[in-house]
Parts: sequence; structure tokens; C-alpha cells
Amino acid sequence: MPIDDIEGPKIVLTVMHLDHQPENCDDANLLHACQGCHNRYDAPVRAAGIKARRKALNAEGDLFYPLSPHISKGIKMAKDSDTWLIACERSGVVRDAMIAAGYNAISCDLYPTRRPGPHLQMDVRKVLERHWGGIIAHPDCTFLTNAGVRWLYKGGRKENGVDPDRWKSMEEGCEFYKLFCEADHIPLRAVENPIMHEYAAEIIGHRADQFVHPWWFGSPFQKATGLRLYNLPKLPRERAKSSYDPPPKQEVWLMGPSEDREEKRSKTDDQVGRAMAQYWGPLLGYTTLGGPHLSDPNSFKGEKSVSV
Repeated sequence: MPIDDIEGPKIVLTVMHLDHQPENCDDANLLHACQGCHNRYDAPVRAAGIKARRKALNAEGDLFYPLSPHISKGIKMAKDSDTWLIACERSGVVRDAMIAAGYNAISCDLYPTRRPGPHLQMDVRKVLERHWGGIIAHPDCTFLTNAGVRWLYKGGRKENGVDPDRWKSMEEGCEFYKLFCEADHIPLRAVENPIMHEYAAEIIGHRADQFVHPWWFGSPFQKATGLRLYNLPKLPRERAKSSYDPPPKQEVWLMGPSEDREEKRSKTDDQVGRAMAQYWGPLLGYTTLGGPHLSDPNSFKGEKSVSV
């Protein structure tokens, strides 16, 4: 009898996978069922999948939940207040330096981590409201750096007028930078960027508290890195520039064109990461909120700065 000639409600017969794996089409794994029975059978698995996706989106609970392919299953993370969040970092340099020094740390970026280790691949704004013990942030400097200020204008020339798209991107970059400065619920904060142009500094309302170079800490390179510090001391210079022969070179400026040039230019030097871990790591759990700003490099618990 043609199906159109059948009176009454029509029930669609479906094929159900007993192990919930659609790719397994073995006869023993298949069962005919109506839509209602099929949905009821799959409901617990679907609910678990929704919960897992929500957990991944919000980064709730176990921070070593496998959001990154480099995170091992079953590893447990310390509570937020005992952890350094390394924001906008995919290189893993500062994160791994903190871990090597004995401190809990996890990186967060829109891209996967370049080194195996604890990493949240997501927009950092989704976890910024959490009460981390400390944060070291590396917000994008593309539209904030003084090196590229001329490109805020059409054709790179001020007389051509403002490039509205790049100017808008600059303003958005400033607001993103300010998110870390204003995260007062995180007691220890450092926000990194190169030398800022005047327009970005005016929007943000301040410049860096300190500029450091890799040669300060043992790498024979120059790269001015600005640090805005909240309840953290300035990093002490460990070496004099005159101690290098040949003198430190400007590797970033001499870097040739490549597909990953921007990523290489923004990567934190290994020795700078080591210094951050050495001098700031011990302060985790120690806050001066409501007290004086830590500005003396010798004011660490059990640490002594190196004078040059």
C-alpha cells in the first residue's frame, strides 16, 4: 500500500547505533527504533556532550581539561589563586619558565600552544574574571606600537588623513590592553607591550612602568619590552651592556620576511621569561592590595636582586 494512502499519524522508523558511534555500522550495533525511542536512548550521551562543550567554552573546573591537544588527560590543576595565568601567549616561554621554577602556571591564547604544556585555547576574556593569583599578559601590539604608528594614516602618510579601519583597530587594541590593567581582582599583574605611540598612550592613560631588554638577563639581543606593573616590582638588571662582546644586536629589526615573522617578533625571550619566573614567581599568594606598591627589586621573599 502506498504510504500516502495510510490514514492516521505517520511514525518514522530510524536506525539507532547502540554504542552511539555513527561510524560503527556493524549489524550487531544497529537497531530499528521510532524517533521518540531513538531520542530517549541518545539523551544521556547528548547531555554529557553539551556539558563537556559548555565546560570547554567557560574553562570551568579542571584547567587541564583537554582544551588543547597538548594537555594530558587526568592531570589536575591547582586552584586559580595559586596559579599564574599567562595571557595571550602561545610560545609557552613564560608559562614553562614559571613551571620550571616550581610555580603553577597556564597559558591562554586563541592559537594552540607551540610547546607541550597546560594551555587554554580560547579568548582570554572568558577566564579573565576568575581570581587568578597573578597574570602576565601579552596583548597584541600591532596597532599600539610606535614602530607602526605611521600606518594609522592612509598610505603611511599623515597628510593623506586617518585610515579609519586601522584607527578603529587601534582603539579596540587599547580597550583590550586596559582589560588587564583594570582586572583589580587579580592581585599581581604585569601587562607587556613594546614602546607605545602617543595616541595609544593617551587612550590607555599611562605608559609602561619599566622597559627591559633581553641583554639585561643574559641574551645578547636588544628588544625594548614595556611592562606595566601592579603590585609587582621592577625586574632588576643582571648584566651590563658593556659586558657583551660583540654588543647586543637588534635581532627583531633585522628579522627577514616569513609567514610567521609577526609571531617570532612578538615571542618573549627565554631569559626574560626566566627572570619573570625568578623574581615574580615567589610573590604568588603575597599581595600588597591596600598597601604600598612594590617597587623595590630587593623586596622579595627570600630573593636578592643582582646589582650592576
